[in-house]
This record gives sequence, C-alpha cells and structure tokens, in this order.
Amino acid sequence: MITRYPKPYIAFGVLIVIMLAALSFTHIPFFSMIDRLAYDIQTRLATSYVQAKSSRFALVTTPCAANRGFVTPLLRNSQLAELIAILKQRGIKDIVITFPVRNEWPEMFQMINKMEKYLMSIVPTQKKEAGRSHLSQYLEDLQRDLDPDRSLLDTVKQAGNVIFSLSVVTSSQQIAGSSDWTPRDLLALGPEGLGIFDSIHLKVKKPPFVDVYDASAGAGHGLLFYGNELPQRMHPPFLRHGNGLVPSLPVVLAMRYLGSTPSQVEVTSEQMKIGNRVIPLVAGKVILSPGRIFRTLPSYSATEILTAKKAPLELKGKTAILGPKAPLIPTNPISVGNMNNMISVPEVIAGITENIINGPYLERPGITKYLEVALILTVCILGGFLFPRAKYLSSLLLLILLILLSIFTGWAFISLTGIWFRVSHSVVGCLAMFVLYSTVQISRLDRVAKEAIEANRLLGLNFQQQGVMELAFERFKMCPLNNITRDLIYELAQECESRGLNSLAWQAYSYTLKKGDFRDAAQRLIHLQ
Repeated sequence: MITRYPKPYIAFGVLIVIMLAALSFTHIPFFSMIDRLAYDIQTRLATSYVQAKSSRFALVTTPCAANRGFVTPLLRNSQLAELIAILKQRGIKDIVITFPVRNEWPEMFQMINKMEKYLMSIVPTQKKEAGRSHLSQYLEDLQRDLDPDRSLLDTVKQAGNVIFSLSVVTSSQQIAGSSDWTPRDLLALGPEGLGIFDSIHLKVKKPPFVDVYDASAGAGHGLLFYGNELPQRMHPPFLRHGNGLVPSLPVVLAMRYLGSTPSQVEVTSEQMKIGNRVIPLVAGKVILSPGRIFRTLPSYSATEILTAKKAPLELKGKTAILGPKAPLIPTNPISVGNMNNMISVPEVIAGITENIINGPYLERPGITKYLEVALILTVCILGGFLFPRAKYLSSLLLLILLILLSIFTGWAFISLTGIWFRVSHSVVGCLAMFVLYSTVQISRLDRVAKEAIEANRLLGLNFQQQGVMELAFERFKMCPLNNITRDLIYELAQECESRGLNSLAWQAYSYTLKKGDFRDAAQRLIHLQ
C-alpha cells in the first residue's frame, strides 16, 4: 500500500534536499569523514595502491626520546655529520633530514673571535701580517675540531645532497625574525595563485640553525597532510612565504628526481608542472591516492651505521630518509589504534613523493559541485518515490542500493575521468529520506492502531447491547489490557453473571486478573466456583 505523505512531511523533505545541496559547497568535518571513507573504497576498486619503491627509497631510523608528547632526536650534530659523511661515501643519491637541526654551541664562534683578537694583539707588529695568516688557519682548524656545528656545516656543504625539513607553525606562533628570513630557492607565485595559497593559515618557521639549512641542497616544509575536504588524503605542495612559495619536502624530492630546478617549476592555482609531469591541484592541494599499510621499504639503523663506520651496500643510489620511528600516522580513520595501520613520517614522505612522481593524479573541476547537487536531487527523489511503495524490509534494501549507487557514481568518475566526486551529501540524503519515510510509517501505524482499538471498543459495546456477549468479549480482548479495557470486561462479566452465563463470566473475571488484582474480581471468581 502506498503511503501518502502529509504536506508537512513533503515540505520537510524539500527542505532536506535544499539544505544538503547548500552544504555540498562547504567543508564540514562530518561530511568530510564520510567522503574520506567513500574515497578509500572507490580508489581501492579503481586504482592500484601507491607504494614507494624500495629501489628508490630507504629509511634510516634515528634514536629519539619522547618528552611531553614531542619526539626529540638523540643524534648530536657531530654524529649527524659523521652519518652524512658515511652515507655520502656509500653513494647515496639524496640524504633527507626530517627532524630539526639546532646550533648546539652558538658561543663557539664568539669565543674564536675573542681568541683571535687576543692573539693578534700580542703578535709583534713587524710579524703581524705573516702571523695573521697562520693564526687564522690555526683557529679555523681548531674550530673545525672542537665545534660540532662547524663540522656539520662543512659536511653538509661538501656532501651537496642533503635536504632538510622546515617546521610549520600557525601565524600566531611565529617566532621573532621569522618574517625576515627568506628560504632558499623560493618559487615565484603569479597573481592567480594568491588567494589559493593564502587560504592555508600556516607558515614556515625560521630554522634554528639557519647556516646549515642555507648550505644544504634544498629544504622543504614538513606539512604532510592539510585540508578539511578530504582528511589525511590531501597534501599541500606549497606554503605561501612573502611573495613566493616554499615547496614541501616531497615536492623538493620530486624536483630533484625529475631534474627540475625551482625556477623551472610552474605553479598556478589549478596545477603545478614539474618537468614533464603536470599535477592537478584542488584548492592548492594535491589529492593523494591511498598508500599500502604494509611496510615494504628497507629500514636501517643510524646507530648501527655509526658503529660499523660504513653504510650497507644496498643503500647505494637510493634516497635515504632519516628520521625517528615515532610519531606514527594512521592510514585509516576507523582503526587509529591498530599498529598495522600506522606508518612513520619518513614512510609517509616516501609515499607522497612517489604519488607526485608517478600519480595517479586526481582533479576536481568547478562543474563537479553542480554534478554533486544533481546526484543529491536524484537519490533523494528516488528515495521519496520508492520508499512509500515498498514494505519496510524492501525499503531498507532500497536504501542500501541507493547508497551503493552514490558510491558507484564516485567510483565511475575516478575510474573514467580522474575526477574526485564527493558522495557524502548524497549518502546522508538517502538516510534522511529513509528516516523521513520511517517517521511517516511509524506515525501512520500509530494512528491506525489507535483507530483499531477504538473501533474494537465500540463494536464490543455494540455487541454487548445486542446481547451477543461472546462476540463482545472477543472484541474487548483485542484492545490493550489497560484499566479502561478491564473496566469494560468487568462490567461485561457482571452482566454475564446476572444472565446466568457463569462460564463466560468466569472467563471475563479471569482475564481482568492477568495484570494483577482488579476490584473484587477474585472474590467473584471464588463465588462462581
């Protein structure tokens, strides 16, 4: 039987459709999480997993200590310098440092200057020029031997393939002097990209040891995931810094792999071009394909390499990413506590770099939003038309089919066109129409039940007036056994008793006692016996 919607419910259904259509232009965390789950399902069916190649990357784990939730590497600058020298000697392609490097002894330079002034003051005047050269060389060698910061700086310069990660903070957390510091190889930004990259309210922090960062082969920001549109599946390839852009660490690695310099990289609000790769951008971010949760990249211990004074042969020609095993990043939002679904920051960097180099690339043209509104209208209208024409279990099956239709539509867009299609609002629309239908059904059944109870009472009273006591008793028994019904049955039993219908009276008195004592029904039963 077709359930006809009352006008208020029709108006409420139209309001649901309008609200969902309007919300599809926003980014609310609830809908974003549904999009993330649907996206993982769709890409799992449409594309292969993005897996960093073991022939290209290797992990070098460094010791670390946790302090108040923060992970602090335990490698000193002298050890880091030695490790870089060992890796360089083995023929490593690139050495990536994912943790901040600090100036451990900033007073050393001042001490050397004071020593130089003092020694120059006691050198005889006639030998001052000759002595200056010898003293300067001696003090420089002394600083190199005693100062771990100078040793690290010289090692980074000589290696020529060390890349550092730059910390990212909010604008309110900017330390003094950060705005005056200009990163190396700042990418130019055209006017069309100003609004897009200004929407990311995060800034690159001035590094604690500027000289060693400036002496490196490159540096990129360490913000791996950002964006409410698709949580943990969007990577910001650039952050705004002054009138330019600071590339991310994976973008720096991709540039080096593809043989592009920062001046050769073309960036607009919709795409970035690195070498012969054109990567679409969505609101200034790259949509990432899910990576494998299995750890297949080779991992080596920095402590063991320093102890052995040599790096394994397998590292030759690879990009070594140095960093601690913690913190771990969840790859699945519904299984955060599962260690099998957690990967370290170096693994994430390798995976994002692989995604940027080889794809698959996904985009989101402006017309996509209007197609999503059309899908919302389609599934809501289908639900509103089909749900009243089916039984409850059938309508539940229809709900599942409509949700699968929404997810399949997103899968088809990703597979056939490479476009990311949001389906969260369509899924919620299906659920909302089903809840609306269920509410109508429940209210209708409640109304029908009340009407049936009242009809049975009236029929029972009518049969009682006509003297058909058996039929009256049967009608009263169809009503809920509340006090009103018990009153009617008790009066019916009294009338049966007065007419000599003792058997029927006994049944009626017994029925009133099903929910406990009622008036003097128990005494009348004893009297009838």
